[in-house]
Amino acid sequence: MEIRRLIQDSLTLAYQKHPDKVVAIFSGKEYLYRDLYNESQNIAHYLHNNGFQRGDRGAVFIENSWNILASVFGILYAGGTFLVINHLTKQDKLGYILTDSGATHLFSDTMVSKHFIPAVEKCNNIKAVIYAGKPIDVSTQTPLIPIQTIHQDPPNSDSKIPSQNISVDLSALIYTSGSTGDPKGVMMSHANMVFTCDSLVEYLRLNEESKIFCFLPFAFDYGLYQIFMAIRLGACIVIEKSFAFPGLIFDEINSTEATVFPGVPTVFSTLVNMYQKKPFSLPSVTCVTNTAAALPADYIPTLKNIFPNALIFKMYGLTECKRVCYLEPERIDSKASSVGKAIPGTEVLLLDPSGVPVGPDQEGTLYVRGQHVMQGYWNKPEQTQKMLRTDIVAGEKVLCTNDRFIMDSEGLLYFRGRTDEIIKTRGEKVSPIEVENVLHSMPGVKEAAVIGIPDPVEGQVIKAFVSLDKDVDLHPRQIRQYCIARLENFMVPKETIIMDELPKTNSNKINKMALNPAASPEDIQFEDLLSSLKASLEILADKPDETCEITLKALWAFAQGQPISSTQAHSFSLSPLNEQQRTTLDEAIRQRISGTPLAHITGRQQFMGLEMLASKDALIPRKETEILANLAIDTIKQLPVEKGTAHVIDVCTGSGNLALGILNKCPDIKIWGADLSEEAIALANKNAVFSKLSDRIQV
Repeated sequence: MEIRRLIQDSLTLAYQKHPDKVVAIFSGKEYLYRDLYNESQNIAHYLHNNGFQRGDRGAVFIENSWNILASVFGILYAGGTFLVINHLTKQDKLGYILTDSGATHLFSDTMVSKHFIPAVEKCNNIKAVIYAGKPIDVSTQTPLIPIQTIHQDPPNSDSKIPSQNISVDLSALIYTSGSTGDPKGVMMSHANMVFTCDSLVEYLRLNEESKIFCFLPFAFDYGLYQIFMAIRLGACIVIEKSFAFPGLIFDEINSTEATVFPGVPTVFSTLVNMYQKKPFSLPSVTCVTNTAAALPADYIPTLKNIFPNALIFKMYGLTECKRVCYLEPERIDSKASSVGKAIPGTEVLLLDPSGVPVGPDQEGTLYVRGQHVMQGYWNKPEQTQKMLRTDIVAGEKVLCTNDRFIMDSEGLLYFRGRTDEIIKTRGEKVSPIEVENVLHSMPGVKEAAVIGIPDPVEGQVIKAFVSLDKDVDLHPRQIRQYCIARLENFMVPKETIIMDELPKTNSNKINKMALNPAASPEDIQFEDLLSSLKASLEILADKPDETCEITLKALWAFAQGQPISSTQAHSFSLSPLNEQQRTTLDEAIRQRISGTPLAHITGRQQFMGLEMLASKDALIPRKETEILANLAIDTIKQLPVEKGTAHVIDVCTGSGNLALGILNKCPDIKIWGADLSEEAIALANKNAVFSKLSDRIQV
């Protein structure tokens, strides 16, 4: 009976079953499962003998190669947590990741020593660097250990380090761009990764005869999981450093008879262009996968000619859960714009801003359930709390993707956009703030803004806008070179525009919407008004930005004579305002800022309080209102009859709705409301007593 609780159990089982089977091909050399197991054990023993403890982190900073496999599994067998860092990462960012992760050992290569040596010297937690390649003749405080010395004196072949890990222990930290500018370490447990591998190989219909061809960086989850899928199946992975030389790639696919080809739209664009110049085919490939950005529908016919025997899978995912959904290849023509359904063993939800499921063909934010959902962000509890919601399903952390989708009547998903500013380009996530920080650090740059421009191949391309200090003369080429020296290639802006001044909102913030050539005049106007509303509307200070956006959309629609609910506001498309409508909108905003309830302004009072609990259709509903009302009622019922008064104090926006909710369910209860709006009192009938802010201390 084969039992897999830890991610390295698959390697142990495959080694025991067929030690002399080829596990990997790299640079024309074949490596056996015996080789991978033994080298991993050598590394594990070295770590164990040099103070590496269960749960310690081991970092791997190497270009795609055989050494990544042995290093990762060596760390795992030693009871640790691994992290693979892109070999293009520059010194400062590398230092940040090493420090943030608390890694105790670094596995690397002579080729990138100019980056890791200065980073390690500033990082107090690295005890040793184990490196491959030519000897490094540099004096450092941190010991530099050639990996050959570890393999030259291996432990007894029967000697194994007893495993102390259990399935809930962390197996990996996968670093991805964060909205604050600093990379975030996505924490994955062994249980996460074992489950995910099983789900992936199931829907991709792979088996032990599969031969996965991978040029994708192992530092990113799409590339990393190609390793784990191959070993889960006892199959083979063909490793390439990159897709820089397509002709050589095709030769190797044919010579190795690779069967699985994972790619991204930029790669498939290259293939299509090459085919149009000179047709070719890769008949050994039986499975093609795409993720990172949408695969253009007009590529499909050509890809079917290039891969005549392959099933083509369109997929969508994010690092925080690896994969969300896939489209069955048999439906790629009939459902060309869909990314399919949830992967096996998982579930997806589309919810409106109040946490209520939306109906078919209605836009909502995508939430993900399943054992593939991350444990959180390393050392970032606040960001973890925002992404892992505990109020969706009782007793469970549900992942909020911050992506907007619609779902059709068959349960198939269609991507509509993002609700945050993260740019997704060439399959990678990029924080605009991280790029802006580099631009701001360049002498002579006064202001900088970075946005993502939609692109049919790359998903989005990065575009930068800068203004310069007085009497400074910089050329976009100089700015690009500055970025290249400090950012990974995929993060470098494709175009930089130098302006006298960057456009500002009314609150003097840079108006990124005005920089986007795809933005309509009403989009720019909306962004400007939204900035002012967020700055002025203190009553919504405790709510997410999306609530302010919904408020403004509701007021915009009201100005056009069409009062709408929150569900409608969430998907409301802006249309131009005439002069009279703009005057109406300005007056409505003024009223809202002065504290007038939104429902009063828009004339939708019927959606407040008394009917809110039943309709779930308030303009700014708060799901906790019903929960609080029920708890309050339960408490009230325990009071002696003669007391008969419930004190509802304004502890948060929405206490008026709470009071009305209580009255709706228990009309005989008397409400003493502190700081309730006059409108709430008017709706509440005579059973409510109003108290002003100055009386709060007495209440």
